[in-house]
Amino acid sequence: MKKKIIKCFFIALILSVSNVAVSAQLRSDAERYERVEYLQSLIDSIKSDITEKEAQIKQDTTPQKVHYLSMEIAELRNRLETAEKDFIDYAADVSLFESQDVTATQSKSLFDDFQDVVTPLVSSLKRASERPRRIERLKAQIASLDSKLRQADKGIESIDYLIESAEKEELKEKLSDAKLKVVKYRSDINFRHGILKDQLEEELKSNKSFAQSAEDILRDFFSNKGENLLIAFLATLIVLLLLFAIEKFILKPYLYVSRFHFISKPIESLYGLVAILIGVMTGLFSLYILDDWFLFTFFLLLLVGIVWSLKHLVVRFIDAIKLMLGLGTIKAGQRIVYEGCPWRVKKIRMNTILENEFLEGGVMNVDITKLMELSSRKMHKDDPLFPTKKGDWVILSDGVYGRVATQTPEQIIIEVNGITPSFYRTQDYLSLRPQNLSSGFIVEHSIGLDYKHQKQITNIVEMFKTSIDGLVAKGLDKDKKALKNINVYFAKAATHSLDIGFEVHFDGVLASKYKQVLGLVQSSIVEICTKNKYEIAFEQLKVFLPR
Repeated sequence: MKKKIIKCFFIALILSVSNVAVSAQLRSDAERYERVEYLQSLIDSIKSDITEKEAQIKQDTTPQKVHYLSMEIAELRNRLETAEKDFIDYAADVSLFESQDVTATQSKSLFDDFQDVVTPLVSSLKRASERPRRIERLKAQIASLDSKLRQADKGIESIDYLIESAEKEELKEKLSDAKLKVVKYRSDINFRHGILKDQLEEELKSNKSFAQSAEDILRDFFSNKGENLLIAFLATLIVLLLLFAIEKFILKPYLYVSRFHFISKPIESLYGLVAILIGVMTGLFSLYILDDWFLFTFFLLLLVGIVWSLKHLVVRFIDAIKLMLGLGTIKAGQRIVYEGCPWRVKKIRMNTILENEFLEGGVMNVDITKLMELSSRKMHKDDPLFPTKKGDWVILSDGVYGRVATQTPEQIIIEVNGITPSFYRTQDYLSLRPQNLSSGFIVEHSIGLDYKHQKQITNIVEMFKTSIDGLVAKGLDKDKKALKNINVYFAKAATHSLDIGFEVHFDGVLASKYKQVLGLVQSSIVEICTKNKYEIAFEQLKVFLPR
């Protein structure tokens, strides 16, 4: 039962939709029929007006009146032509007389001079791609004619429908005339369609593969242009070889005289640029003499494109020239900081040479453009390029103590405890303020004595000065000569103690024993305090209770 109900529902739905579609089609046909009748009456009215105006011209011979009537007749004929086209379009229910040209008209260029230069190149390229473009044009035209044929067939069917439904004989005759025009229009389109289809078949019969087409194009190019291209290349090569020979045997020996040495590199760079430019112009001039406008235009446009793309480099090139002439902020022989590392500027040229003898691999070639924002200063004899060298013992601000195992522009490796390596970027290493113990170091220490020694603190300081020297020297044994100086002084009267400061100077030969030396100094101070019964103070907290 349910199945029958659902089936009946769908049948009813389909019938209702079809009824709506049929009624819409009927309304459309009725509206089109009314429109055709209106256009027919409009055409008859315009023809009547034209006949009336022509009769007036025959009766009235006034030139002004005749001119006025002629203009009105011309306007009426234009309206008549438009109305007749609309009549056929509405009767056929398609637009048959619209312009459907698939080829777009090329707008005229405003740069006539540039167009004259480019025309030979474009013409050659068009000839090379003429056949593929011709095939595509034929396919586009055939597709357009196929669409017009379908529209014409639809129009004929629509007119036949109106003829069958028309009641007035006059309207039937007019519709029949419209059908004849559409049939003739379709016949003309079909005839042209056949011609174009035959042309396309002939083109496709001789269709070649991509490799064959490329081979033909290359063969044609080198047979016609190869000789000219070879001549231009040889002319360019000869000129360049001649100019570089002049540079090698004449210009360089003269520039390397001491008084001109500072400008030798800039002049060499400028000469090389001018030589290349002259060589290129020689090649272009050769093509001009040979009347090969295709190659001339191609290489001229290529040269213009290269120059245009490099225009933003002109300013930086001028700045580079100023640096090479010694007129910039960087000068040869001075100190510079590049990428966080100090360097000496050895030579300024397009690839500037930086050196640092304290680093392994301490020679670097840097593009001069990367140095334009930097500045250099004069070197000082007490201002080394790096605080350490390979094999030195150092202490860093992070507390790391060890020996420099490797020292390069990129990284520093510190051996801790003689075994464990610690890796640092060179910039990070310098930021940790390394103390080079191998060049000598100072052990600083302080001790706080109890305030009960306040009256004799001055004597105690003097006693420390005379006693600690011997104890430290005794502890050093064979390295006692490495002890350079000891300074003892009263530091301050602190809250809970009287502080005494110690500064012990050692030679760098003890750098590898820094921790042992530090322990020796501290133990010597404690031993003196123990021997003389000096009480070492400690922080105290006193609490006073109310009675």
